[in-house]
Amino acid sequence: MTRALALLLLLLAPLTAWSEEEVGTTCGLHAFVDADDAGVLALYDGLRKGLELAQLPRVCRADPTAATGGTAGFLERLAAQASVDRAAGRAIGPVFAIGDASVDAIAASGTRLPRVLALERYTNARKPLRPLPSMAGAAVVYADLGVEAVGRLLRRLTGSKRPAVAWAWDAKAFPTSAHAPVMAFADAAHVHLKAATPDAGVQALLHLRLGVGERVLSFEEALRLARELGVPLISDDRGRFGQGAVITLVARHALVGRLAADAARRMRLAPDKALPPR
Repeated sequence: MTRALALLLLLLAPLTAWSEEEVGTTCGLHAFVDADDAGVLALYDGLRKGLELAQLPRVCRADPTAATGGTAGFLERLAAQASVDRAAGRAIGPVFAIGDASVDAIAASGTRLPRVLALERYTNARKPLRPLPSMAGAAVVYADLGVEAVGRLLRRLTGSKRPAVAWAWDAKAFPTSAHAPVMAFADAAHVHLKAATPDAGVQALLHLRLGVGERVLSFEEALRLARELGVPLISDDRGRFGQGAVITLVARHALVGRLAADAARRMRLAPDKALPPR
């Protein structure tokens, strides 16, 4: 009996967060965040503010390395706390996953906790070029990065009706499975895809992340290549603003974060009601 009680207390011990600004904060909710993406961090900030406005518990970034078993172990501890809250009649979770890597980690854990997944997708006619994750018990909120708008911007930048552009990708590592979404991007944006070589007549270099298995060059490599080609570099990395990209395409991350907070509010009010992607 004593051992069982000790194990329960260990499972329900306060879960840690690794943001300095959150040290000492009572964390009622937890978010797994792709920390190497400036846009994702901006989305997380919007989530925090959205939860505050909705008068929901505060959220902290989860640190899976602090729990035995990594992400799965962390979520097991959350599930133990959820069982106590459910028995006491309190609202449950949800847990947030922000960014594709975090979403993949949550999916691999097999957790049945309520989840809100927040990410970005390039879209053609509002349809994502890369499928949205399908996970029972999860609400999906995503930034709709319209390819048509990217095309309009490129036409204004180059003065061409059908700009010739190249990708800042490793062509040797380009997967065949990515061919269809990449061509869909080119058709929707009304651009000619060219090789990133001096004699190809390229008008812009795209440092964009479609997430279809391509290996994107580092920003430093892409910037060096753009200078060699003598063309502007277009990036979708929020952290590269003012670092050499002529244009940085970003989602309204704060808005997406607030929508994720609203999805959490809806899930807590109606736990069994499925929410469509938003």
